[in-house]
Amino acid sequence: MHLPPGHSSDLDLVTALRHPSSRERAFRDVLRAWQAPLYGHLRRMLGNHEDAADAMQDAFVKFLRNIDDFRGDSALYSWLHTIANRTALDALRKRQRDRNRWGDVTLGREELSGEGPLDVLDPADDHAWNEWHGHDAWNEESALRSMMDAVAALPDRQRAVFVLRYFEAMPYRDMSQALGVTESTLKALYHHAKTKLRAALSS
Repeated sequence: MHLPPGHSSDLDLVTALRHPSSRERAFRDVLRAWQAPLYGHLRRMLGNHEDAADAMQDAFVKFLRNIDDFRGDSALYSWLHTIANRTALDALRKRQRDRNRWGDVTLGREELSGEGPLDVLDPADDHAWNEWHGHDAWNEESALRSMMDAVAALPDRQRAVFVLRYFEAMPYRDMSQALGVTESTLKALYHHAKTKLRAALSS
């Protein structure tokens, strides 16, 4: 992700964000440069504008509040992205509180497709949609729009796992640690999400 205009490096931007005299302007630069891609990611994860906007606002507040804790182990945008992911997952957990909890519970009926074994292997390239969909939908604007509509219609847990795995290529191990869910449950959720997307896009 490109740095905001006027900032030559993460260090330069972090320094500006930490200094009282330049913090407000630097933060506005961050918002202008990064809020659009971050919102798109959160919208895919949470499925609606209201929750995505709330999560984005919370993520930026946490980002600025904790900027002194940034140690440069990753790019600054990656650090913000991690904060946003955790914020979105917290929102999903709250949404699940009165339904099924995150964890190794029996998958609900709406999360099961009943089609195919659970040990279907992922494609070698996590972003190779055509390996399991049958054609390269990424070159077709209408097909991509249909795909995103289908992703938004997935149950919460399936959608979150699919977005993190397919779009972000997050390893199951990392997802398991972040969510407190075993890898086998995550793989089942991902498989059922793919099965539902195949059905939706072939109808």
